[in-house]
Amino acid sequence: LDKINEVDRPQVYRILQCVCFSQRPLRIEELAAIYQVGDHAPPKLRPENALFFPEHILDLCSGLLSMSMVKATSWNPWSVYRDLDDTVIFHTVQLSHFSVKEYLISPRASFWHLDEQQSHVAIVRAVTMYYILVASMPDICSLSRQDIAIAHSLAVYAAWDTEYHLDHIKPREHP
Repeated sequence: LDKINEVDRPQVYRILQCVCFSQRPLRIEELAAIYQVGDHAPPKLRPENALFFPEHILDLCSGLLSMSMVKATSWNPWSVYRDLDDTVIFHTVQLSHFSVKEYLISPRASFWHLDEQQSHVAIVRAVTMYYILVASMPDICSLSRQDIAIAHSLAVYAAWDTEYHLDHIKPREHP
């Protein structure tokens, strides 16, 4: 954590929040989309935050995250992904070891400490902003369900999994 470039720390922090508290393992492309959306109002894809390679996230979070390959149909079979071909493979990201989350949620982590409430709020904000951006794309209606599921899976995450995060937020603390 100390070796992470100071300029990258806010984005790495958001990535760690998302990986630690997401409803399901996130695809590397979903994390890249969160990285690109940033935390700005109004929502806007920020080209300056674009990653040339989503795997750059693994470089930013070196030693904290690892990547796995999983068939799309078995990754999230109750949603739109069940209609995809068995040859479609997703690259998902998870913590490299359970002790990473244990450390990050502990008070010992100082700057890197992840508060569960704040993390769920950050995830809801990021995926909602991305959903708004995708929904406002001029060509979105011309895309098939499968194309949206592959190219904009963070929007699918927003549609299917936001309720999970909202259930973990105490309304009085975060109106």
